[in-house]
Amino acid sequence: MEGRPASLGRLESRMRPQPEHANNGGNMHGGYILYHLDTYCGMTAARFSGMRVVTVSVDRMDFARPVTLGANLLFKTSVNMAHRHSMEVGARIELENARTLDVTHVGTAYLTFVALDANGRPTNVPPLIPETDEDRRRMADAVRRSYMRRMERAQSKGKAFAFSIELLPDSFFLCRFAPGVTPPLLPPGNFTLCAAADNETTLVFPESGQSDGVVNAVCKADGVRMEKGWRAFAVRDALDLSVSGVAAALSAVLAAEHISVQYVSTFSSGYLLVRGDAVAEAAEALRFAGHTVFPL
Repeated sequence: MEGRPASLGRLESRMRPQPEHANNGGNMHGGYILYHLDTYCGMTAARFSGMRVVTVSVDRMDFARPVTLGANLLFKTSVNMAHRHSMEVGARIELENARTLDVTHVGTAYLTFVALDANGRPTNVPPLIPETDEDRRRMADAVRRSYMRRMERAQSKGKAFAFSIELLPDSFFLCRFAPGVTPPLLPPGNFTLCAAADNETTLVFPESGQSDGVVNAVCKADGVRMEKGWRAFAVRDALDLSVSGVAAALSAVLAAEHISVQYVSTFSSGYLLVRGDAVAEAAEALRFAGHTVFPL
């Protein structure tokens, strides 16, 4: 399916609160604000996707200030992320003084919509194409929020979606060998990986404990590309082969922080490889997402 530009998923809508919208305090009733929020966000999602949409979730909504009658209420909405059948639409609600045009922030919320086909079943939506740095920032933040929602749903159903992750003490070499080149035999360590394909062979091995001969043999191999200083996070939970979504869940957390990651796995374990200068930021992001990262 052909993607659509992020600008197609942006709308700015206005409405004027009327006396019938007032609560007992004389301000606009919060329920009416949420009604219009859902309406304008739904219009934004439908405009971007070109399809009928339904609301599936509304993130927490905090009101920063009351909405007085006689002012204009602005809803600035944008599709932040589109994935398979769903879209996240962010909304910034502002109060505009009708006389001075001064604007104050009322609240921010994120809603998720699912597109439906003619039979009322979920259908694919066009990929969102970011056009600006702000679009890319919003998309990265939306990916992180999407992961957090999935984790909360899993936990509410009694499923463990948070992992125990160990930062291995070693730094690692990450090497690429040309086709047909056999890497040297390495002594076993706490983590060593060799993966061969028809177009390359990749070797990951710890920097410490290696003889000069081994390192020299790697460096002198034909067509080798070698990087040092990589760190490894090991998922210490027992991962059955039927478990799904581990790589996607962990990688999404780091992708949201623009951290480059290589995910590799053995039969029952998973490993996240990140560059050494990003390891502290990666550990913080994983902890913030609800995972246990040790040592502290």
